[in-house]
Amino acid sequence: MFGAYEFERGNYNFTLYDIINKEFSINKGSRITWFGDPYEALLGITASYKQLVSTPQQSVTRPPTSQLR
Repeated sequence: MFGAYEFERGNYNFTLYDIINKEFSINKGSRITWFGDPYEALLGITASYKQLVSTPQQSVTRPPTSQLR
């Protein structure tokens, strides 16, 4: 097998047993290149993962300058 495949878009679902299940978006320009043996392909793949997080409101207080030593 010879040649290259370049991605325009794509998805990859990473699953580890039934504990972790994450969907990655493969970035445009990622590629797989073959030089003969299909099991020895070169992977040049970048992907992104979106994580929704909430950040609690925090107030930061500094001690008076006289207490910093």
